[in-house]
Amino acid sequence: MVDQAKKRISEMEGFHVRVLQLQAAARKSKDVIKLNCVNEKLLAVKQLLNIAEVAENDLTEALASGDRDAQVHQYSQVMLAHERATGERDEAEGCIGEEIVFVGPTQVDVDGPTMPDDPTDDPEDPFSGTVVDFEPVVYATPYR
Repeated sequence: MVDQAKKRISEMEGFHVRVLQLQAAARKSKDVIKLNCVNEKLLAVKQLLNIAEVAENDLTEALASGDRDAQVHQYSQVMLAHERATGERDEAEGCIGEEIVFVGPTQVDVDGPTMPDDPTDDPEDPFSGTVVDFEPVVYATPYR
């Protein structure tokens, strides 16, 4: 458990470095909206990293005391913090995003079932084969 916890915390430190790089990129582009978004995610990653480090210390103490319930609890705290930090890092990547670049017109090919006959076409009477005319719409009131 200790090895896995240390591994997850080192990954979270990498997330922290990556979000710091995204923050620098947002500053360089002078985009306040992106910078605010990345700063929010950076703060969350820092907090989650602190939670994981405290949980790792508590895990070591629980191992020394032999308290199995505390060990499992602290280990799960590290894993949960890692999972959330991964999400925050991904959201920080989304804050910066890729610039939209037009590469050319888009062509869409659709494969699917054939469409049935158009009901708005003049229907044929199935028995006689002649075109059926519909009566015009009649209003229920003389006022239009």
